[in-house]
Amino acid sequence: MKSHRSNMRAMEKSAIVLLCFIAAVSANNLFPFTGGEMCLSGDDPSSEPYFEITLFEEGSTFIRVSTSSGVILLTDSGGDGAAGFSQELTFPLSFESGPRMIAPFGAAISTSSGGSVCYERIQTASDVSGAISDFVDASFPDYVKAVFSRRTIMIVTWRDVTFSGTTSAAPANTFQAVIVSDIQLPSAPDATFVILKYLAIDWTSTTPLEAEVGFTNIAQFYNVENTGTEAGLKNLDMMSNTGIPGCLIYRVDGENIEGFECRNEGIVAPVPSSGPMMGGTRVQFIGPCSGALAGASIVCSFMLEDDVTMVTGSVTAGSMPVVECITPTCLTSGPVNVGISTNGGVDFPFIATFNYQDPCRITAQVRRDLNHDWSSCSGPHNISWDTSAFPGAATLDVDIFGYCDSVPELAVLQTVHTGVVNDGGPIDVSSLCNITYPTECEQIGAIRLIDPTSSIAIWSDFLHMGWIVDGTVTAEEWCEWWAKNEASRTPPDLQSRIPCPCTLQQARTDRGRFTETPDCNENDVLADCSCRGEGVVHCVRATQSSSDCGGLECCYDNTTQQLTSNANGACNGGFTSRAHYLGVFPYKQPGKVPCLSNYLIDEYPRRQCCGCDMTSASCQLYKLHRPSQSCTGYQPVFPAACGGDPHIQSLDGLQYTFNGKGEFTMLEIPDLPLTMQARNKEFTGSGQGTGTYIGAVGICFGTVKLHVEVNSLSSTIQAWVMHPNTVGWVMVSFPPTDPTDPTDPSEVDYTEFTIRRGPIAGYFSDPGSLEVDITGTSAALYFNGDVTTQKVITIMSSGVPPGLATRGLLGIWNGNTTDDLTPGNGMSALPMTSDETTIYNDFGVTWRINPSSSCFYYRDNESPGVTFEDNTFTPTFGLPTNNGVTAAQLAAVCDTLYQCEYDYLATGDSSFATNTKNIFALLEQIADGTGQMLDTCPLLPHPENGVVGIYASTNPSDTASYACFEGFVLSRDEPRVCRDDQTWSSVAPFCLLPGQSPPCDEKPPFTCIVRNPFVGPKERTTIKVYALADRPFYPDDICFARTCITGCVSTLPPLWIGDVNGYDKGKVFTMPPLEDRPGKRYGIISCIATTAPDCEVEVKAVVTAKRSGLIPVDGRVTKTASTGDDVVLWVTPPPARQRTRWRKNTYSKPKWDGRTKVTLCNVTEEDAGYYEIYQRGRYKRNQHTVIIVYVRGCPDGKYGVDCSNDCTCINSGYCDEETGACTCPPGFTGGNCQYPVPVPVCTDTLNKRPSVGCSGILFCLPGKCGCTCGPGYSGMDCEKKCSHGWYGAGCTQRCPNGESCDPVTGEC
Repeated sequence: MKSHRSNMRAMEKSAIVLLCFIAAVSANNLFPFTGGEMCLSGDDPSSEPYFEITLFEEGSTFIRVSTSSGVILLTDSGGDGAAGFSQELTFPLSFESGPRMIAPFGAAISTSSGGSVCYERIQTASDVSGAISDFVDASFPDYVKAVFSRRTIMIVTWRDVTFSGTTSAAPANTFQAVIVSDIQLPSAPDATFVILKYLAIDWTSTTPLEAEVGFTNIAQFYNVENTGTEAGLKNLDMMSNTGIPGCLIYRVDGENIEGFECRNEGIVAPVPSSGPMMGGTRVQFIGPCSGALAGASIVCSFMLEDDVTMVTGSVTAGSMPVVECITPTCLTSGPVNVGISTNGGVDFPFIATFNYQDPCRITAQVRRDLNHDWSSCSGPHNISWDTSAFPGAATLDVDIFGYCDSVPELAVLQTVHTGVVNDGGPIDVSSLCNITYPTECEQIGAIRLIDPTSSIAIWSDFLHMGWIVDGTVTAEEWCEWWAKNEASRTPPDLQSRIPCPCTLQQARTDRGRFTETPDCNENDVLADCSCRGEGVVHCVRATQSSSDCGGLECCYDNTTQQLTSNANGACNGGFTSRAHYLGVFPYKQPGKVPCLSNYLIDEYPRRQCCGCDMTSASCQLYKLHRPSQSCTGYQPVFPAACGGDPHIQSLDGLQYTFNGKGEFTMLEIPDLPLTMQARNKEFTGSGQGTGTYIGAVGICFGTVKLHVEVNSLSSTIQAWVMHPNTVGWVMVSFPPTDPTDPTDPSEVDYTEFTIRRGPIAGYFSDPGSLEVDITGTSAALYFNGDVTTQKVITIMSSGVPPGLATRGLLGIWNGNTTDDLTPGNGMSALPMTSDETTIYNDFGVTWRINPSSSCFYYRDNESPGVTFEDNTFTPTFGLPTNNGVTAAQLAAVCDTLYQCEYDYLATGDSSFATNTKNIFALLEQIADGTGQMLDTCPLLPHPENGVVGIYASTNPSDTASYACFEGFVLSRDEPRVCRDDQTWSSVAPFCLLPGQSPPCDEKPPFTCIVRNPFVGPKERTTIKVYALADRPFYPDDICFARTCITGCVSTLPPLWIGDVNGYDKGKVFTMPPLEDRPGKRYGIISCIATTAPDCEVEVKAVVTAKRSGLIPVDGRVTKTASTGDDVVLWVTPPPARQRTRWRKNTYSKPKWDGRTKVTLCNVTEEDAGYYEIYQRGRYKRNQHTVIIVYVRGCPDGKYGVDCSNDCTCINSGYCDEETGACTCPPGFTGGNCQYPVPVPVCTDTLNKRPSVGCSGILFCLPGKCGCTCGPGYSGMDCEKKCSHGWYGAGCTQRCPNGESCDPVTGEC
């Protein structure tokens, strides 16, 4: 063995943050026992107990607690029971040649003069074990503790022991050794730590032999520095490598024995590292050396958003050099920087990061007795607490706080009790009943217990204050008052909220955009959905806030597994909310405070109005102002995945293998910006293949970086973060969870993302799994560590925000797998059928990261581009050979799955292969369950001065109900029903003042159809124009006119107007061939409908003369563009190349003359109009081309007042620039035009030949939709069938994956 007496140093200071004692443990005292200790006396070694414990790599070890020396003996390697202690102690001790031992004070001792040796083995959670665990984890931040059930603690205390052969008057020593071993049976322990504490050292030797202090583990021995002399030994109660006198800690399981050193400036660690945003948490900042704190005047500076709060702190009593400060109230969540000054605020040499938590996501420390009613004054209203929250406090005060959102602030309403004995309760706080406070601040609040001496405080959960306010107002009366106030506010904007998932399976899977509602969660054994409506079993909440800072809840029933509806008020599909439960940055503003704004503005009114009765009149009133959302336009997520030797499924579903070694870009979304990188390490195993596994993942999101890896010691996933509010990289410390609820996750919330540890419903059941939800996006990352092989399994949700470009190993997300193998060097995409060698060389390695853009955390001996890179590495391509795996074994484990077979043969590890198999089975299961879409009616907007109580429906025959605010009346009271074709009957009513006339309906369901739209002047073909409505209008309310003058023609031919056979809601205008002035049949013909007195709606159709030249190249007579698009007007050359002329809205465009192709660049609404292209001298004939250009007021794919919302229309559906509602082309229906449907007007009314379909028919729709051929056809005459690979109205849609599909529906 090699000695580490003098040259062994602590771990590098830059990588160390020390957390020594939490509040419950005094620094100059020993760790207490929990009550299960055994105490020994006598000096006979034969009576010393021994038992089994797992400490080092060889697994089980027997230890013996010595009553005749200050030593804990360890068995020799491989020893068993008493027989393992082959060497007895001799003094002076020899760590190099003696038995294995832990020697806090290696000398012969005696307990015959009243001393004792006591020990306790702790394997269950307690305050003591928690304090010791926190001490270890803080001292070694590179190590992350596992759940407590895998941690064993051994406390041995020698109290008042004297030296051997002593008399009763001899001096006595008191000291302690604590062994902490994180066992992972049946394998080796994760890590072993030893804590040494010295309370009093009054003797140093059994003359003339001095005591020894040190350790011997498997391969090393170590003498604690400066203990080889009498002076050094007597100084043990002042010696420290932690900054705390008499407190030393070492890690003793590795090749080196590691310690710790204090510091005089720089990063220190808070204990605890997080606390409620209401404040009152006592935080000890551990790490400063005692010299730095001598005579210190402590000030803590909490940097909260845009301001700084100064708090006067202190140094703990006695010789303990620990800074203490009480956290101030901070109505925000996430990390804040804390500066620590030792000179009254002149400068701040120490800095730490503290994490504020919102009260909705932590367990309250003040417990309310829920066996009594807290909604009224009838008591008792008892509370209780843990006395350990107030160390040393004899009495406490009890205060009631109310929350005021308009400021916002927590306001003290009343002090209930003073001088309450700190005995844990219960005490009754009913004395405040019937006291009235300011209206806003009295509605919700919390109970605070505070130690008036130290200002340490703990809080209850937030609750509605019915138990203290004036009880004469009933819930129904309060709800009516609330609804009147709501009527003066703009209703929540459902258009800005994302659609709900349609099915329960989709809700489980789409965790990037939705997370479980705590009180209605099928995965939580303590949750109860009984107050969410009959049949509801699970609800989820949108993780992203809407543009108006609100939120959304979606609920699902247990019968259909689908989104429930609000039909007839019987069920509850969830509610919208004005305030988001996570808050909205910057937080300290009305309606944006995490948890509290949502509770006051939305949750409290729901409980008051609905309680547990979703059918009550009060609840119907609440639903009108917080209506449910539908799943119209919902786009399911299909996860991408990486796992095993890495086998990848792209965002579009392409599966391939890339097992490069180094650091690679998995995903880039430049517009966010978001980057995810994987660190691939080479595996070793019994297999005969060469491959890699994902050892760590780095994430960059704006200025924030996150590093995730499996800890090599604890086999659990740990996370490190670099954030503007942290000092460099810091390890994420997760708050404790409810021990009674195994499904309860632990969360840490940052502004940019939320990190959650615990089971991930729908993905991983392992409580050590990690989830990262990226704020403001629909992206979520899931990580699960393989504790056996210490590999990382990564799954990423593909819920990337629509319209954003992606690149990297996860591919280009566009629904097309053909471009997923696009290299990072700008070359063209590889064929999907490329072999593994080609994928590796021409695709995978091109995504090696640029070291300057790394998202990873590097320790002091690591650097980007060097430590983990190996350009010479070549993996095994194709299935490896492995003589150690039989064909039967391979089949039993993998069941023919290629990825599993590869990993089993390459590694020889069946568990590693099984994990790979489970990943791809999970992907298949998710894909099977998330593609289902419901037949839903589209969103319904609120009427001005009113609300609609159901925005959409999942069931035909559901009825939408409208209500007007006080002082307004409905213009019509006819019901609107969700029909079988996913459209609403009738039209929306208006909320009008008494006697006020309704405004015009500018976009009724009205279509103008041309039969034979492309006819030559001399052809004997009749042209018919049909004006068809979806509902009856006023009598004689449909007409035809020429409202746009083309070719100097301002009138129509003689009007031959008749009814449409078999269609009682329309008219037909027939134009037979004309001998005289045939041009009158051409140009723009308008169908006009009168929808109400003085209200007309016009739809323009275009009839074009068939001739040689000047025909639109693309066969389109209308073009609908979005702001910022380029529009190309391109016609075929004229005969004999005669000179062309151009006009817009009858005005000449001389600069375009002679051209057949004009591009309108970056169009605006001013470019809209009708353009005429004709030959010089032939304008008056009116036999030329007319193209109508429509321009939406928003960029492509956007809608809304500020064009910030994403359109969801597909299949060439038109997205309304104001509401986002989709107008579907012929052949499609549904909220986002997702469902193909027959077009009966083609075969039943116009052609009357099913085989012909919509051939020869041009459909023109209201607003800016323009004209298109029917489904399956294109061209000027709408008689050209769709080419291979195209489908839909006008043949404008590509078939999936570019393959062949039905030209009408697009189905394969």
